[in-house]
Order: sequence, then C-alpha cells, then structure tokens
Amino acid sequence: MEALSFEKDDHVEYLRSILNHLNDIVRDKSDYLRRLKSIKNRVVWPIFNKSTVDNVDHLASVVVDGEWFIVDIGIYIEMFYSIIPLIYFYPEALQRIYSLISVIDLHSRRLSRVA
Repeated sequence: MEALSFEKDDHVEYLRSILNHLNDIVRDKSDYLRRLKSIKNRVVWPIFNKSTVDNVDHLASVVVDGEWFIVDIGIYIEMFYSIIPLIYFYPEALQRIYSLISVIDLHSRRLSRVA
C-alpha cells in the first residue's frame, strides 16, 4: 500500500480501478484504515481542467495541491469544466469509491457542498 503511485499518462480507467480497489479495502477491512489515510499525501487523484474527461491534466494529492473539487452531480461537469480543477468520476464510479472518500475526508471537496 505504501508504494502506491500513478503517472499522469496512466489510463483513466486504470486510475479509477485502483481507487475502486482501495475503496473495497476500506469498506471491508477496518484494520487498513490507518494505512489508507496516507493516500492524502500521495499524488493519485486525476485532475481534469483543460483536457477531456478521458485524459488527465495532472495528478494531485489532497494535502499539497491546493483546491480541486469532485464532481458529484452530473450537471456540474458542464458548469465548472475548464473553470476549476476537477476530479470527475461518472456517478456510478463515484459511488464505488464513496467509502474511500469518507475515510480520507474528501467530502469538503464535493462540488455539491460548495457550489
């Protein structure tokens, strides 16, 4: 778990699948929670700003990389795309990583909470 790292050019589906897997660990095994919280410092979150949602502009960490937000309501992608840095997972994909978002306290980055 400590060796987790992504590259900007990694395929978006690969990034999503790894985050889904981490979510499954969080949901199923509470003894991993402390170790998973270290993901806040990792550059693993695919940020879209100017690219299409199938290409990553850059990867971000929770702690270091300033403001970026999670699109948690579909209409927000059209409203905020190219204006602010976003993480966009299709609604069903976002639901699959809900436990992970909770464990590392990313709810404050959900656009529905700040828009």
